[in-house]
Amino acid sequence: FEQTDGTKQEQQGEVINQGREDESIVVRGSFSWVGPDGVTYKVTYIADTNGYQPEIEEGPGGAVPPAVVASLLG
Repeated sequence: FEQTDGTKQEQQGEVINQGREDESIVVRGSFSWVGPDGVTYKVTYIADTNGYQPEIEEGPGGAVPPAVVASLLG
């Protein structure tokens, strides 16, 4: 789904090794949002027998920190 504020989420699951003793569920998905700093953050993940394994990305956007602006201005 996607909300009007830019928040997005998607996921899908599947049963692997169905009918076997080692049957399990794998879930893959992602969610993203725009933080108060204007930066888009995205988490892509897989959850399986090895646990929750996220990969986090920080996208473009956001303000330049005041200290950086001050150093550029001299």
